[in-house]
Amino acid sequence: MKKYFILFILVPTTLFSIILKTPQSTLTIDLEASKLPSKEVAVQREREGKTIEETWKGIEIEEIINMEDYDEIIFRSADNYMIRLAQKQIQDNLVIVATSKNGELIASKEWRLIAPTLREMYWIKGLKEIEIVQKSYNLFPNTIYLGENYINYIGIKNSLPPYGKGQGIYFSNLYPDVFPIFNDKFTFVTKDGIIKKYAYEKYLKSAALIKLDSGYLLKSSDMPAGMWLKSLVYIQHDKRALVFQDQLKSWNELADLLDWKEIPEEMRFKPFGKNHSLKSLKDEKWQDILYFYW
Repeated sequence: MKKYFILFILVPTTLFSIILKTPQSTLTIDLEASKLPSKEVAVQREREGKTIEETWKGIEIEEIINMEDYDEIIFRSADNYMIRLAQKQIQDNLVIVATSKNGELIASKEWRLIAPTLREMYWIKGLKEIEIVQKSYNLFPNTIYLGENYINYIGIKNSLPPYGKGQGIYFSNLYPDVFPIFNDKFTFVTKDGIIKKYAYEKYLKSAALIKLDSGYLLKSSDMPAGMWLKSLVYIQHDKRALVFQDQLKSWNELADLLDWKEIPEEMRFKPFGKNHSLKSLKDEKWQDILYFYW
């Protein structure tokens, strides 16, 4: 039986770079320039009846990727060996890219993924590339609320403490009509195609939807300003969604943003009957619709 003893020590960063692929771009990351802290991990493992003691030093994965909105990370070696780790595995276990072993720098071709609490099959050698995966959010909802209409229906507020003056609503005002369950992550989509998933308990309990000339802004005192989202188009949780129709010309535009393969016929026609097409969101009849479902 393998035994592991782990010791964490903050030490200065060593110089190395690695290819980082995100859904938006491919980068070569210089971790020395980034000034990220390293972690040192003392490990004991058994091999052929002997106890081997090793000390690995490197950069924690979540420090390297610097993002919370992902589903999994793919790690590839120079010889094309590949492993996948889901977000929960990475958050629940220490995972580092090791650049030194027992106090000696490792040659770049030997950089290694070290995860002491995971099986050694995940300790990929010769790590060359890290790819962040954000799965397309194409679960089609069965209930859609129209954002501007719903906010007018419940009454837009003229002041939103602690955010000062400004019209809007608190995110919690969407309960229980739009979203009867407030847990796990909500998906947000902006007009320029940014897709983010934010956990309610961590980021959204104090959040507000603030009306601007450019549309609605998601703002929360529980997240840094860099995580706020402007020009919101779409919010989804489970199979219920809120659409800000003023940001869109047609449902097809939204389908392209969310990678929906097609819009069900039930959605196209149900609110107005089968003799009326819903392709255009600029039709005045939309002003009378609060929500629809199928």
